[in-house]
Amino acid sequence: MNDTKHLDQLVSAGNTGTSFCEWINPFRFHSVEILFLLLVAAATVFYAFKAREESRVRFQDQTVENVSDPSQGDGLVLPESSQIMKIFKQRELFQSPPKPPPPPKKPVRKGPGISEKLKPLVLLGILQDSPLQAIVESKRTKETYYIREGDTLFDMEIAAISPDGVTFTFRDESGVLR
Repeated sequence: MNDTKHLDQLVSAGNTGTSFCEWINPFRFHSVEILFLLLVAAATVFYAFKAREESRVRFQDQTVENVSDPSQGDGLVLPESSQIMKIFKQRELFQSPPKPPPPPKKPVRKGPGISEKLKPLVLLGILQDSPLQAIVESKRTKETYYIREGDTLFDMEIAAISPDGVTFTFRDESGVLR
């Protein structure tokens, strides 16, 4: 009994004489304005939930090739997690990359070797200048050539010039012209 008296005192102390309508509408809006504000609030909440729902990523049972385009308005649709794990295992992400294939073998050219290429050449002399130079004549063309180490003559490179002769290299062969 004492508890109900105390409750009655609290209710009567809190009652300031305002009605429910005055408590709900302290700014004294008209009923049309209140309905409009409620409508705006409801629309704002609705669009906020709709935007949140559209921005979520959905997982479905699809392969990677069938992932839909987000520009179509469907949102991003990804394959389910088991499909993703299968793809990761196939790609071997944490293993070393495969070794590159070996370079192709050089084609073996058929044709004259270095001995055949040296036959038409005649060593006329060695100039003792620094660096050494050689004077070589071609029997075919009757032309005289002054050559140094590193020069090229008839697709042959001059590897070395010494007082004894000239060393030519062609492909993987070498020959000396004396």
